[in-house]
Formats: sequence, structure tokens, C-alpha cells
Amino acid sequence: MIISIRWLKQYLNFPIEIPDIIDTLTFGGIEIEQAWDLGMLNGKIVVGQLKSTSPHPDADKLTVCQVDVGQGDPLQIVCGAKNMHPRDKVAVALDGAVLPNGMAIKNAQLRGVESKGMLCSGPELNYGHDASGILILPEEWKVGEGVDYMLDAKITPNRPDCLSIFGVARDLAALKGHKVAPLQPRVPETMERIEQEVNIMVLNKEACPRYTARLIRNVKVASSPAWLRMAVEAVGIRSINNVVDVTNYVMMELGHPLHAFDLDKLPNQKIIVRMAEEGERFTTLDDVERTLSNEDILICTPQGPVALGGVMGGKNSEISNATTNVLLESAYFTPTFIRKTSKRLELQTESSYRFERGTDREKITLALNRATQLIREICGSEVARGYLDVSATTFDDRSIITLKIDHVNSLLGLKLKSREIADILMLLGCEIRRADQTQLMVQAPSFRVDIEGEHDLIEEIARIYGYNKIPVSLPLLECSPYLETVDVRTADHIRDLLCDCGFYEAINYSFISENDVEKTGGTKRPLIKILNPLSVEQAVMRPSLLPGMLKNIQRNHHHGQYDFSIFEIGKVFWQGPDGDQDPQEEWRLIAALSGKATTYWKRPEREFDFYAIKGIAEHLLEDLGLPTHNIRPAQAGHLHPGQSAEIYDNGETLCTFGQLHPAMAEEWDLRRVVFILQAKIELLAKLTDRRVIFEEFGRFPSIERDFALLLDHATPAGEASRIMREAAGELLENLETFDVYEGKGVPQGKKSVAMRLVLRSPQRTLTDEEANAIQATIIERLEKEIGAALRQA
Repeated sequence: MIISIRWLKQYLNFPIEIPDIIDTLTFGGIEIEQAWDLGMLNGKIVVGQLKSTSPHPDADKLTVCQVDVGQGDPLQIVCGAKNMHPRDKVAVALDGAVLPNGMAIKNAQLRGVESKGMLCSGPELNYGHDASGILILPEEWKVGEGVDYMLDAKITPNRPDCLSIFGVARDLAALKGHKVAPLQPRVPETMERIEQEVNIMVLNKEACPRYTARLIRNVKVASSPAWLRMAVEAVGIRSINNVVDVTNYVMMELGHPLHAFDLDKLPNQKIIVRMAEEGERFTTLDDVERTLSNEDILICTPQGPVALGGVMGGKNSEISNATTNVLLESAYFTPTFIRKTSKRLELQTESSYRFERGTDREKITLALNRATQLIREICGSEVARGYLDVSATTFDDRSIITLKIDHVNSLLGLKLKSREIADILMLLGCEIRRADQTQLMVQAPSFRVDIEGEHDLIEEIARIYGYNKIPVSLPLLECSPYLETVDVRTADHIRDLLCDCGFYEAINYSFISENDVEKTGGTKRPLIKILNPLSVEQAVMRPSLLPGMLKNIQRNHHHGQYDFSIFEIGKVFWQGPDGDQDPQEEWRLIAALSGKATTYWKRPEREFDFYAIKGIAEHLLEDLGLPTHNIRPAQAGHLHPGQSAEIYDNGETLCTFGQLHPAMAEEWDLRRVVFILQAKIELLAKLTDRRVIFEEFGRFPSIERDFALLLDHATPAGEASRIMREAAGELLENLETFDVYEGKGVPQGKKSVAMRLVLRSPQRTLTDEEANAIQATIIERLEKEIGAALRQA
């Protein structure tokens, strides 16, 4: 909101300097976003008075002006405008002035004539809209004084009481320990009674709880006097005519919007406040035809709408130079209705901006009478006796708030007495209904729609008392050590381990689209849908980390980045089975390899393959103290059926890994072969055993046996490994697969798997007979259980 210091000071009954105003408002919660000096501080832009004008001797379009700026002899200033006359008050930028647009003013020669400054137009000072001539100031302004000082204030949504010059003055006075004098407009009236001429009917009192109006006769519509035009133009509103300018002036002065109708354009002189019909059309003052909904408020006559309530008037009832009779409206509209209308129509006006935040419905007659008084004085009109007031209820429904003194001091760290607190609250306009040493019974003023409870009053006490006066002290808090859960510890450990292996961590949103879920094979569990998603791309909570990871890979591939290793640790979500249970969530891990492994000059380039992702899986589980020898084909639809596996223990899958299914890679437009690893963090955390236990070096020699086994092509090598481990028993020290071969010398449908068995006893030296017996048992079980045979050389 734009604030004119010249206008603001009209309501202050105490002296205060401009820097103090800015500091006080800022500390009081009204942020000053911008300020520009129009001479009130630096004295470089001042009020001048034209003494005489004469044509430029060498330029037909220029005028030489003699201007009194209160500094002795008049200054000679060359000007290109023609709208000024001797004795006019004008805005003069002196030598050294810098205008709001950054223009620096210096004395200069213009076509051979010296010019000591510049006569300014409104737009050059951000002080009006008319650029066709120089700015003509009110004649009552004093020569030599600064023109003004302007503030652009950011008013928070909870403080609609400060969306007016008077409201800011009232708050400023309270912050400085003063109270402003209330406005008391006086309106002489004729004998004509308004209720005999005008009829008002409100059909929806929820949307419009109160509607008041006055009748003004014999209005002379013309341009506004300079003081009124300057006031509205200074705060950013274009001057229209004296009647419209008065309504805008009072809105900016008191914060309550008004609207003036040409009474003769209202058939039957009857006002009906109703809700629009769905699809009803209406042309507003900006000459735009708008399609309305049944949530929009309309001000109507029996023949149709004449205004969009709380937002904008209608083209068919606007004030014109031919207007002689005016119906002046001052109403209270429920904020939610105005907010919906303004947002849906994408039409925010000064009126809607105030109504949707809440105006003072008890004082709407103050704004009505203030505007009526000004129209009568400026337009030479007559006012009918009384005003119409259609209201739903009485409006003094403000609750009494109990404020405990101990609670105030406890929260603020102060030692204020009941009397001190009461004085602060009365500065704000609160009424103290009852008081003692322990508590106050407080009623907030009607203009403070944001004060609803004790916490609001305490906040106001702190604000008026001064945040900078509250002693600084560290609060005494009960602290307890942070106990990290095993899930978090396991996740952190996995994160560190994968980073050490050259992986980069990805962090994705938990919101994804249903389409992405379907593209990764769907889910058997009910999805959790977002009630008000920002877009369809964020419509559900992710049931898997796979869609986000594939999007990461897709984005990198489309940008020409093919070789990388990334992982994500995050939560997945699903709805309980009956739909009424609380949403479920679980920590998961996903890792991916794409393209080629990181290489350097001494290591040849190599593509990632199945054994690379298998090695990552084994390294991860071994580091967590989990077994890695039980491997079987994975039953995962997103993985290649011949290039995937899972490691399990006691029937539970520890992790799944393998090549992404080619069909899914094509669906996501991936341009390299990708390998995926997935695991449940909470399961790994439950099973992990990272205790480091020292084992004595073997003092007795080991015995090694190599096996070259012929297995069916479909039989996993892991099955042979399981049987050999079980048969070797406690004497097994190590078992590894060191070669797999298919081709010449191996029967069709078979594969040769070479495995090395290491046996050792911690108590004695094993004999060949014992090793041979174990070997025989292994061969017998392999042949019996999976049909394996030793390959003959």
C-alpha cells in the first residue's frame, strides 16, 4: 500500500520525524518495502509558485518561467509544458535533485537560456498519472516546503485495519504511546427522507450481512479540486471526477470501499442484493463482459445487475458528467464470497482487496457519512435525511477475552502490571470490561478482525511495548540425547557405503503421477491420492522408488549423460487394506548402474553388466554382516528374467537386482542398458549384524578341491553352492565360483560351472580321507538333487 507522509501527518497530533516513522512502523510489523523522498527530507523537490511566464526567445515550444521556491529571488526555469499559469503552485526539482526514476537534475542552458531546475509532472515524481503537463499543486501548500515523502508498505493479510491512511496513523500513534482523534463527519440534511425515495432489499444476508446507503441530490460532477486529486493520485489511483474521487479518497482514508450509483440510472430507485445466476453475464466498469457463477454477489435493480458486489461497479450505472442524483453505497460483504469471485474472475481491485481481508462492519456508516460530507462540500449538493441500513443482526458480537497477567509476563519474559497492560490495550482501541491484579476482561475493537483470543492480545502487547525492549535471555530447555534408530543408522551406513563405491545420491519428490506407477508395472496395494494436487504429475504418493529413479535416468540420457551410478534412500507409501486405516510407509533403497564404469588410463573401459550389480549387492550385504551365498532367480516384472536374481536368507528376500527389463527400458526411452538394485531398509536393519568378531588365523593347513560341474542351463549355480555348503558343514572355510562356461565340449542345454571348495579344521590337520568323504557326499547330493555331474576332461 502506498502511504503519503503529507496525508498521514494530518491525523497525528504529535510531532514525529520521517526516519522515526519508518523505524516505528517497521518494528511494529508494517514492513516498508520502498521509500522515495519528494523533498521532505533532502529539500531538493519543493513547492514553488509561478510568478510569471514568457515565451522562449529561440524555441516556440518552450516557456521561460520565474518561480518562487522560498529561497529569495525567483528561479528561472525553462519548461516545455503549457498548462501552468502565474500564481499556480508547482513541484520544482532543484539543482542536485534525483527523481524517483533515477534522473539527476542539474542547472543547464536550454537553447541559450539558463534553467535552474525543472518543473515536474506527476509521473516523473510517481505522484500522479497525467503526463500531458506539469503537476499543479493545491494552492494551500506552502512555498518552499518539500512536496511529500512516499512509502510503499507491505501489509500482512491479518491486518486489514492498516489498509488505510487513518489505520496506519492509528497504529503508529499507538506504537508511540498516543491515540489519534476519531473522525466525526457532520452532514447537514434536507427534509426529504431517503426511505420515501429509495428501497433496498438484501436477499442473501450471509453474503451481505449489512448494506447502507445515502441519497444525495443536485450533484455537480466535475474535475476534483487539487487537494483531492493530489491525494488519490499520490497513492496510485487515477483521478476520474469529484464524486468517484471522494469514494476512492474515503476508501484509502478509512479502509472501507464505497460505490456511487447514478440514481437516475436505477429503475424504480430500488436496490436488490442477490446472488448471480449460474452463467449470468454482466459488463463491469472496465467494459468487460463477465460470466458469473452462483457464488458471486450482484447489486441489482428489478431490471438487472448494476454492480458486482464488493469488486467493481457496472457500466450501466456509472457516474458521468450528466449525473445529478447519487445513491452512495457502503456495505459489508463476507470475505470468502469476495475472495472466490475475485480469484475466479481474475479481477482484483482496491475494493476486493479490502473486502476479502475483512472490513469493519460496525463502522461502515462512518465511511458513508464521511464520503457524504465531502461530496456535499465539494459538489454543492443536498443530502436527504437519514440513511438506509439493512442488516442481518446486531454487530457487536465481539467476545470478551480473559487475559491473565501471569500468562502475559511468562510468555514475554516481562514483569508488567495490570495497569500497564491495560494502558497498552487501550492505546489499541480495546475496551477493558473488568480488571484486577490477576486478569483483565478485554473486548477487541471492531476494526481488529484478527484479534480472537488471549494469544493475539499477548502478541499485540509485545508489539506495542516494543520487541527491542524485551530482555534477551536463553530459554531453559529440558534436553535429552538424540537416540538414533537402527533404521536411520542402517540407512546412513548404506548411504556412506554407496558413496564410497562411486555412487551419487538422488532425492526425488514423494508425489508422482498415476501414469508413472502404471509405466513401472502398477501396484497391488491401494494408492494414496492427494486431495488437492499441484498437478497430475504429483497426484499420488509413490508406492515405489522405481518411477523416480527411472525419471532420473531418463533425464540424464536425454541430456547425453549415459555413464553414472546413482541411488536413492526414501520412503514409499500405500493405503491400508480396508481404505480406512492410516497410510503405511516404509524405507526403501534403490540403486542403478548405467552405461560404463568409471575408468582411467591404466584400466580399460568396460560396460556395466549383471555381475557389476551383483557385486554391489554382495558388498552391501557383507558389510551389514548378512549372508550372500543364497541366490535364486528374481520374480520381479521390471527386471530381465534371464539377467536378474535375489539374495535371500531364511526365506526372506534381502535384495533384488538385475538388468532392467528391455520392454520397460523402451517404455521410458532409456538409451543404455540399466541395472537396478532394490532392498527394504527396515528388513536389513532388523537382520544386520555389524559386530566385528576376531577370528584366530587357522593354525592347521587347509585342503582345496576344485569341481567342474555340468548343470542344466536353467539350474542356478546358487543351488549347487547351497548343496555344497550344507554337505561340507562346519569344516567349510570358503566356497567360490570361478568360472562358468558354455560352448565346445559342453553338451547342448548344459553349462559348466567351476567351483573351488576350501576345507579347514580349527583343531587338527584334516586328512585326505576326510576331504575325499566330504567330496563324495557332495557329488552324491548334487547328482541326486539337481542332476549335476562332474565334467570329464
